[in-house]
Amino acid sequence: MALCTLPSDAASSSTWVIYLQFLEKDGEIIVCVYCGSATSSEGGNVRLQRYDSFFDRGATPSNISQNIRDLVADGYTRSGTSCLASTTIPGNALDYQFLRALILLLEGTFQAKLWSIKPSTYGSLTSQSLWPQNKIPYAGLNFGSPLSEVHPPRVLDIMGIANPTADTRKDDQDRKREQRKFNKSTKERIDKQEIQARDREARKLNIARTEKQEAQRIANKTYRESVKGREKRLIAGKLYRESDKGKQVAAALKVRKAKAKEEAASSVGK
Repeated sequence: MALCTLPSDAASSSTWVIYLQFLEKDGEIIVCVYCGSATSSEGGNVRLQRYDSFFDRGATPSNISQNIRDLVADGYTRSGTSCLASTTIPGNALDYQFLRALILLLEGTFQAKLWSIKPSTYGSLTSQSLWPQNKIPYAGLNFGSPLSEVHPPRVLDIMGIANPTADTRKDDQDRKREQRKFNKSTKERIDKQEIQARDREARKLNIARTEKQEAQRIANKTYRESVKGREKRLIAGKLYRESDKGKQVAAALKVRKAKAKEEAASSVGK
């Protein structure tokens, strides 16, 4: 998949970046795409180096998306990385917070416009995709919104304290912890919706199966009753023939038949 990308040195220890990761698997036509950003004080290159360690050397950093881990476990490999945007990390603490929020907003815009989001619909964002959902030639891996990582600046940030590296380290840890909680709750919600859909289908199948069984039971009962009625009629006929009256009627019929035969024979002789 070809895509415009910034030079390879766009990600460095002094820049933040928004990137795409492409994953492919032999025999599979669909390419999987993940859109992310590197907005920690370490710089964008550290984030991308962690991906290199994961894909190339099998390391398992804790901040790699679970969706990417699942695909790699299923045999997918990285086919490319693209940097969509880059900016220099500001030295002023207030600018640091505001620019970081802008990068996260831009990341969310890329996710919506390129539709790297895993669900086929995602609320009001669905209409923001550049292409109809059924014509997108790749599968998205993102879930959750990067905007959940945007936090209001603290009082010390508004005062303009410099050297944000030390001031924002705890914020980064808190952000990552909150993001993990948000991702987990979002995944649980999606899983719950899938379970509910499966339960509805199972209930429909059970109802159809029950109706079919009830129809078969009624048909069997009707058949049994018809057979039982025939048997009753046969038994009644047998009992009647064996009774005195039945024997008398049978003898009378026999005499009548013999007489009819004689009359027929005499008429022929004449």
